[in-house]
Amino acid sequence: MSELRADTITASDGTSPVTLTKQSAAKAWINFDGSGTAAARDSFGLSSFTDLQVGEYRHTFTSSFANNDYASSGTSRRPGVSSGGPPQIPSDSDADMTTSYADGYTARISDGVNIDQEYNNVIFHGDLA
Repeated sequence: MSELRADTITASDGTSPVTLTKQSAAKAWINFDGSGTAAARDSFGLSSFTDLQVGEYRHTFTSSFANNDYASSGTSRRPGVSSGGPPQIPSDSDADMTTSYADGYTARISDGVNIDQEYNNVIFHGDLA
């Protein structure tokens, strides 16, 4: 029986860690504070994160997806405040989910009324281009 142990697997050019492109691992994720001035706590696979308006955000990917049929999911909450539910991506239509970015909101308390949430996590799965 063989055993492989490694701390880092490096790309063939020797300059960077190997990236997962055709496996089921998340291709992008973010943990962010959406209250006040929105800010990412940590992320992977995103080149930018933009606060579009109250409770609505754009996640721009470092590498584009092969198509806009990738999967996304997330959670959001604000301690001490009941919310309208989990984040929704795309925001309102298929046009909000492109190969290079996804727009979504953290929670709606009523039809079309978004609220900022303090704790948010969003992940994206799919094939990269």
